[in-house]
Amino acid sequence: MLGVLQEKHAQFLFQYHLHFDSIASLSQDKKGDYFYDDLRERYEEGDTSMTSFDMLALIIGETQQDHYYPYELIPVEQEIMQLANKGEYANALYKCDSVLMNHPLNFTAILHKAFLEDKLGSLTAKKSKFKFVLYLDVILSTGDGTYQAPIMVLGPGDGQLLVRYVFGAGVGNMGSGEDAYGNFVDILEVLKEGEEPTNMYFNIEHAVLRMFKEDVVKKFEKAYKKEQKKAKKKKKEEKD
Repeated sequence: MLGVLQEKHAQFLFQYHLHFDSIASLSQDKKGDYFYDDLRERYEEGDTSMTSFDMLALIIGETQQDHYYPYELIPVEQEIMQLANKGEYANALYKCDSVLMNHPLNFTAILHKAFLEDKLGSLTAKKSKFKFVLYLDVILSTGDGTYQAPIMVLGPGDGQLLVRYVFGAGVGNMGSGEDAYGNFVDILEVLKEGEEPTNMYFNIEHAVLRMFKEDVVKKFEKAYKKEQKKAKKKKKEEKD
């Protein structure tokens, strides 16, 4: 699978439409080298032997987990950023840790934890920085942010974090659309002083597919069918 497995992934060029599903399958193979649970344990321990492909498999594997509903985390992500911006570092760090207990690949929490532990002089600051840098390097290797090659991110707010905190730019207009393969993307206008505004594209197809929990979807479908029946009945009565 993926041919590249035989060569330690040294020259692996990720393409979402070609590789996402295959890597997702690898992450669910309990007997394989890229099983999500095993990779998660290594990552949480700060295992420096993790390769970029290991990390990519872990990130994609996260999208297959029962706890992966990224839109539900938007309020707590905003709270983390607000606390950090107000200088309430200890409280912000506590929020980060509470999120990471169940959502180990939440980019907002990982980014801020690395920053906050450094500010607070934490003994685990070096480990947190390593985890952030490993994550960041792999995310940035998934694309260049163009329409042809969007950057894959796990959360709907991750693109904004990358633009502001990693690329050091501002965010202008925000929209959404599809890439060349029909995958859902966030489109952000990037503002840099002295430069013309440009658009960056972030692939969140996998996140959109998990926008609502299954029970919510079922309730919506049930209500929709009920309304359809009512409409048909009313139409029939009007004809009679």
